[in-house]
Amino acid sequence: DTDAILPAFETKDEYTAYLQKAGKLPDGFAVGTAKGTFVSVEAPALGPLPIKATVIHLTEGPAESWAAVFTSNRFPGCPVKVGKARLAEGKSIQALVINNKVSNVCPGGDGVAAAESVCAAVAEKLNLAGGASSVIPSSTGVIGWGLPAKEL
Repeated sequence: DTDAILPAFETKDEYTAYLQKAGKLPDGFAVGTAKGTFVSVEAPALGPLPIKATVIHLTEGPAESWAAVFTSNRFPGCPVKVGKARLAEGKSIQALVINNKVSNVCPGGDGVAAAESVCAAVAEKLNLAGGASSVIPSSTGVIGWGLPAKEL
């Protein structure tokens, strides 16, 4: 827990150390982040662009009971479609994968397959018994670009 009144910090390192001490995750959760680059098929002239993925892992096993809040937009992104399908199927989840830079909304290709591919990679790396269907994808970023699933 953080203090009711935050102390003053002289340096970024002091602030980071404070957050690491105060910002303990609840038992049963682990978080990891990785950064990479990709070249957008839609805008290759921009060159290599940064992308980041964050995985939240439920380390004590799958959650059989879960809920989610999704956009009410009439054109939901592919991760929203996948997440809604997982919720409707009533399957357990054990991880979430979130990327920034590409929203995977109206990607002009098979964005659902790209989201499922990222979920499958996370499930494989975490050795999740439920496979890709136990991972919920989420994306934020540019609309209309295909998700660089391989780079993620």
